[in-house]
Amino acid sequence: MIECERMDEEIRKDALDVVESVWHGINWDSVGSRRRMRIYDEFAAKIRSAAHTGRFTHFYGNLCRKMEAAPYGEWAEQARIAIQRIEKHELDLDVLELIIAENQYLVLLLREQNDIRKAEREAEKNKQQTLGGE
Repeated sequence: MIECERMDEEIRKDALDVVESVWHGINWDSVGSRRRMRIYDEFAAKIRSAAHTGRFTHFYGNLCRKMEAAPYGEWAEQARIAIQRIEKHELDLDVLELIIAENQYLVLLLREQNDIRKAEREAEKNKQQTLGGE
């Protein structure tokens, strides 16, 4: 039972790593204000749609295409590592099933991570302003 739960958490983390890399590969300059208001809902729907395939690499490609995303740098590396781990252990279908079942939860986790990063950036900015103002 514990082994199964640990496996689910590892699969969820790999799925989140890939979803997050696509998110950070979106060209935000081409996303209008109306679309931004509903972007998380759109992203969840496109995650679910892209997951209806037999291979995890196809899911990744489909999601990048649907979101017009081109992950780069550390985000592309994060996705590459997660995809290799999934394929090495032949977990494609397990991960895809999890993504279909938990796409809203994955987007919620993504939002939480985005909020944490934003708070960290703001804290760093405030710290720099405080240090610069003295």
